[in-house]
Amino acid sequence: MRLLVVGGGESALQMAAHVRAGGGQATVLTTTPPDKLASGPVRSTQVKVWRTREHERGLGLDLWPEAPQIQGLWFQMVNQGQVVLEFRGQLSNPAVSVNQPHRFAAWSGLLQDRGAQIHAETGQPITSAYLEHVAQDYDLVVVTTAPSGSDLANLFPLDPSQPPQAPARHLAAVYFDGVDPTPTNDAQFTVLPEGEILLIPAYFGDRATGDGRPCHIVLMEARPGTALDAFGEVRDPDARADLMLRLLRDFAPNVAARCTRAKLVDQRGTLAGAVRPTVRQPVGYLPQSGRPVASLGDLAVSMDPLAAQGANSASDGAAIYARRALAHSGPYDEQFLAACSAEWRQTRAYPSRQLTSMLLEPPPMVGQMLASAAQQPEIANSIAGLFEAPWMVEQLANQAVAPNAAPAVG
Repeated sequence: MRLLVVGGGESALQMAAHVRAGGGQATVLTTTPPDKLASGPVRSTQVKVWRTREHERGLGLDLWPEAPQIQGLWFQMVNQGQVVLEFRGQLSNPAVSVNQPHRFAAWSGLLQDRGAQIHAETGQPITSAYLEHVAQDYDLVVVTTAPSGSDLANLFPLDPSQPPQAPARHLAAVYFDGVDPTPTNDAQFTVLPEGEILLIPAYFGDRATGDGRPCHIVLMEARPGTALDAFGEVRDPDARADLMLRLLRDFAPNVAARCTRAKLVDQRGTLAGAVRPTVRQPVGYLPQSGRPVASLGDLAVSMDPLAAQGANSASDGAAIYARRALAHSGPYDEQFLAACSAEWRQTRAYPSRQLTSMLLEPPPMVGQMLASAAQQPEIANSIAGLFEAPWMVEQLANQAVAPNAAPAVG
């Protein structure tokens, strides 16, 4: 089986690794040469939970045992600088966060060593016409991104049943050295009237040596138009770091108290922007031949990073598509691609979007669950468990609103 996957991120590299491990051929078509990956700026605040770390371990891609092991969730609600509610929930197994440029560079090198082809197209845009030309040599074509100057997104129309939404939050993230850790490396999740602040144990790769060191990420999710929404015109990394620390002191002194020695880890260690959640059709058709190709990853289903679901959903999608592709004996036609997509979307991507939406705009029963978690450790653990198993969100929600029902422990 010969795979061509467009993209150089979570789903593209992992799908190529799965296919190679299963005896197939894999080519990754990207716009960034492998030797340039590690020198790029951070792309996200990725937190990989245990189940998707198992994908990586099975492929020999879980390469950072020294990365901080995130053991749980420390949740706080803060109003006017005062903590009004808090609890700690344990994860069933540790999660980790390794910055993506460092991780993807290492993975690309391993894939090449294992016989996969990494083709970095730097001479022309990766358009649908270009894809049409190169796809002739492959059995299965999967598109995970639409690079700048490309029309690939047009191959996959937006899903009319799930119209695009305006960004619910404006985002800024800074990677810091010098943050005081918690005893069990919890991810601190602080909810404010103006938005949310996450303080995440992480690992930052060094582009010069290939090594890295533990650090922390502060992710600020600002409701548009509030006082936290202050990064729009700030481009300089040092200025972003200084602004982040000032906002922490003003709005979340409980978080700022852990950051009194914080320093920007590297000039590559900041980002700012917003995510417009979208859902695209699972199957597109090349313009001349009409050949069906698949969408996957953020191109197919994108979501706000608040619930740390994007990278995990992409990893699940890569595993599902590769497993089905390697076991398939017929044509990789529309029916096959639709079946792959249905499994991924229904079991992983859509539950992840639902959990994210509930955190961004909590219905009343979420407030009830949080208040109960502050008194009952088993409920706190159930809530932390949703980040590992977002498909449990509906069951937990149904039980939470049922009279005299206790939320499930997951």
